Amino acid sequence: MSEPEGPMELERLLDEMLAVRGATAAALVGADGELLASRSLDRALLERTVSIITSALAAGRALGELLAEEADASEAGTSLEQVTLMFGEGPILLSPLPGGERVMVLAVESEHDLGRARLALRGNLRRLAQAASA
Repeated sequence: MSEPEGPMELERLLDEMLAVRGATAAALVGADGELLASRSLDRALLERTVSIITSALAAGRALGELLAEEADASEAGTSLEQVTLMFGEGPILLSPLPGGERVMVLAVESEHDLGRARLALRGNLRRLAQAASA
């Protein structure tokens, strides 16, 4: 029996994200911090990244609620598109997938790799969301 197309497509997309110059880890994380799928050049780095992400998601959720309250007060609709966390081992990009139940995580080696990584994330968010939902 063959593997369903959704999981295969998700793995392919994670491989594609990891192929971005400077990328060291690509992961799909649930809103609760649960690791749903991942690819990494360094397993230990991925584990450290996921532990950081769990804490960052909780803080991000609180910040998102605060921003939403401010947006409601000013009637200017804003939504969180991407967060960059700076660490000694390199930046980590977090991008919520459409629907808000999952977050795409991309760790890169240095700040010099951020531009390409941001573009790759933006260009693949819908496809990642579709593959994750399948």
